Amino acid sequence: MQALMFAFPEIEWFPWKFVGEQLPAGWWENMDNQRWFLDWLRKHVLKSDSLESLYSVTTNVIRQHGGTPLPHSPFTRLIALTHPCRRKFT
Repeated sequence: MQALMFAFPEIEWFPWKFVGEQLPAGWWENMDNQRWFLDWLRKHVLKSDSLESLYSVTTNVIRQHGGTPLPHSPFTRLIALTHPCRRKFT
C-alpha cells in the first residue's frame, strides 16, 4: 500500500479499501482519518451531499466498505463518529 501511494502520488488512494492490508495501529483513532472515511462514504457510497445521510448508516455498512467502528465506543451507529466532525463540516 505504501509503495503504491509513493509511486503514484497523483492518485487519491483510500487505505481502508486495500484488501488484506492492515492499517497502522491507531489509524482509526485519528480524527482526520475518520473525517476522510466518512466524507468518502457519504459521497461515494451514499451518493449524498448531506451530513444527515450518515444517520442511517450502521456499523455493518461501515465494515462492508472497509471501515472499522471505533473500539470502546458506546455507540453502535456511525453517528457516534460524526459528532466531533460536524464542527468542521458545518
